[in-house]
Amino acid sequence: MKLFITIFIVLTTLLACKKNDSNPDSLIGSWRWVATYNDTATGALNPLTPANSGHTQALIYNIKSWTYFYDSVIVAGGTYGLNVTSTNTGKKVNAIHYYNTRVGSDSISYYTIEKDTLTFSNTFIGAAGASSTKYVRQ
Repeated sequence: MKLFITIFIVLTTLLACKKNDSNPDSLIGSWRWVATYNDTATGALNPLTPANSGHTQALIYNIKSWTYFYDSVIVAGGTYGLNVTSTNTGKKVNAIHYYNTRVGSDSISYYTIEKDTLTFSNTFIGAAGASSTKYVRQ
Protein backbone atom coordinates (compact mmCIF):
# COMPACT_ATOMS: atom_id res chain seq x y z
CA MET A 1 0.00 0.00 0.00
CA LYS A 2 2.86 2.42 0.81
CA LEU A 3 4.37 1.66 -2.59
CA PHE A 4 1.05 2.45 -4.29
CA ILE A 5 0.75 5.78 -2.43
CA THR A 6 4.35 6.70 -3.28
CA ILE A 7 3.82 5.91 -6.98
CA PHE A 8 0.55 7.87 -6.94
CA ILE A 9 2.23 10.93 -5.42
CA VAL A 10 5.15 10.80 -7.88
CA LEU A 11 2.82 10.45 -10.89
CA THR A 12 0.53 13.21 -9.65
CA THR A 13 3.51 15.53 -9.17
CA LEU A 14 4.90 14.78 -12.64
CA LEU A 15 1.53 15.26 -14.34
CA ALA A 16 0.91 18.53 -12.49
CA CYS A 17 4.15 20.07 -13.76
CA LYS A 18 3.90 22.16 -16.88
CA LYS A 19 6.51 23.86 -18.99
CA ASN A 20 7.14 27.50 -18.14
CA ASP A 21 8.77 29.58 -20.90
CA SER A 22 10.13 31.98 -18.29
CA ASN A 23 12.56 29.21 -17.38
CA PRO A 24 16.00 30.43 -18.45
CA ASP A 25 16.86 26.96 -19.75
CA SER A 26 14.42 27.48 -22.62
CA LEU A 27 16.04 30.82 -23.49
CA ILE A 28 19.67 29.77 -23.10
CA GLY A 29 21.48 29.31 -26.39
CA SER A 30 22.11 31.06 -29.68
CA TRP A 31 19.33 32.73 -31.65
CA ARG A 32 19.48 33.98 -35.26
CA TRP A 33 17.23 36.84 -36.43
CA VAL A 34 14.78 35.90 -39.19
CA ALA A 35 12.29 38.77 -39.43
CA THR A 36 10.90 41.97 -37.92
CA TYR A 37 7.27 42.79 -38.62
CA ASN A 38 6.00 46.37 -38.27
CA ASP A 39 2.26 46.51 -37.57
CA THR A 40 1.89 49.99 -39.06
CA ALA A 41 4.17 49.85 -42.13
CA THR A 42 3.57 48.43 -45.58
CA GLY A 43 5.96 47.82 -48.42
CA ALA A 44 8.89 45.72 -49.51
CA LEU A 45 10.70 46.03 -46.17
CA ASN A 46 7.86 44.60 -44.09
CA PRO A 47 8.82 42.16 -42.89
CA LEU A 48 12.41 43.25 -42.60
CA THR A 49 14.68 40.23 -43.03
CA PRO A 50 18.39 39.50 -43.41
CA ALA A 51 17.79 39.01 -47.15
CA ASN A 52 16.12 42.38 -47.83
CA SER A 53 18.10 44.42 -45.27
CA GLY A 54 21.56 43.03 -45.99
CA HIS A 55 22.17 42.70 -42.24
CA THR A 56 22.30 39.90 -39.71
CA GLN A 57 21.44 39.87 -36.02
CA ALA A 58 22.00 37.26 -33.35
CA LEU A 59 21.42 36.87 -29.63
CA ILE A 60 23.25 34.58 -27.24
CA TYR A 61 21.85 33.89 -23.78
CA ASN A 62 23.87 32.24 -21.05
CA ILE A 63 22.55 31.55 -17.56
CA LYS A 64 22.49 35.25 -16.52
CA SER A 65 24.21 37.10 -19.37
CA TRP A 66 23.31 38.04 -22.92
CA THR A 67 25.12 39.31 -26.02
CA TYR A 68 23.62 40.96 -29.10
CA PHE A 69 25.43 40.82 -32.44
CA TYR A 70 24.74 43.03 -35.46
CA ASP A 71 26.55 41.91 -38.61
CA SER A 72 28.67 39.61 -36.41
CA VAL A 73 29.88 42.53 -34.24
CA ILE A 74 29.00 42.69 -30.54
CA VAL A 75 26.98 45.87 -30.05
CA ALA A 76 25.25 45.17 -26.73
CA GLY A 77 25.44 42.80 -23.81
CA GLY A 78 25.11 42.45 -20.09
CA THR A 79 22.94 40.67 -17.58
CA TYR A 80 19.26 39.82 -17.53
CA GLY A 81 16.50 38.57 -15.28
CA LEU A 82 13.28 36.79 -16.17
CA ASN A 83 9.84 37.16 -14.70
CA VAL A 84 6.20 36.68 -15.59
CA THR A 85 4.03 39.78 -15.53
CA SER A 86 0.29 40.28 -15.99
CA THR A 87 -1.49 42.53 -18.45
CA ASN A 88 -4.42 44.70 -17.39
CA THR A 89 -6.68 41.84 -18.56
CA GLY A 90 -4.87 39.33 -16.35
CA LYS A 91 -3.02 37.54 -19.16
CA LYS A 92 0.41 36.19 -18.09
CA VAL A 93 3.33 37.42 -20.21
CA ASN A 94 7.02 36.46 -20.09
CA ALA A 95 9.34 39.42 -19.56
CA ILE A 96 13.11 39.91 -19.75
CA HIS A 97 14.67 42.75 -17.79
CA TYR A 98 17.95 43.59 -19.52
CA TYR A 99 20.86 45.51 -18.09
CA ASN A 100 23.21 46.62 -20.88
CA THR A 101 26.67 46.91 -19.35
CA ARG A 102 28.09 48.43 -22.54
CA VAL A 103 26.04 51.63 -22.14
CA GLY A 104 24.79 51.39 -18.54
CA SER A 105 21.08 51.23 -19.34
CA ASP A 106 18.23 48.85 -18.71
CA SER A 107 15.09 47.84 -20.58
CA ILE A 108 12.27 45.30 -20.57
CA SER A 109 11.18 43.07 -23.46
CA TYR A 110 8.19 40.74 -23.66
CA TYR A 111 8.57 37.39 -25.37
CA THR A 112 7.27 33.95 -26.21
CA ILE A 113 9.11 30.79 -27.17
CA GLU A 114 7.30 28.31 -29.39
CA LYS A 115 9.35 25.31 -30.46
CA ASP A 116 12.55 26.86 -31.84
CA THR A 117 11.18 30.38 -32.41
CA LEU A 118 11.74 33.27 -30.00
CA THR A 119 9.39 36.22 -30.58
CA PHE A 120 9.69 39.65 -28.98
CA SER A 121 6.74 42.05 -29.10
CA ASN A 122 5.07 44.73 -26.99
CA THR A 123 1.74 43.58 -28.40
CA PHE A 124 1.94 40.80 -25.82
CA ILE A 125 1.15 43.43 -23.16
CA GLY A 126 -1.52 45.14 -25.24
CA ALA A 127 0.52 47.86 -26.98
CA ALA A 128 -1.03 48.83 -30.32
CA GLY A 129 1.08 49.48 -33.39
CA ALA A 130 4.09 47.63 -32.05
CA SER A 131 6.55 45.58 -34.04
CA SER A 132 7.49 41.97 -33.45
CA THR A 133 10.88 40.39 -34.01
CA LYS A 134 11.47 36.69 -34.55
CA TYR A 135 14.63 34.64 -33.97
CA VAL A 136 15.22 30.93 -34.52
CA ARG A 137 17.41 28.74 -32.36
CA GLN A 138 20.78 27.96 -33.95
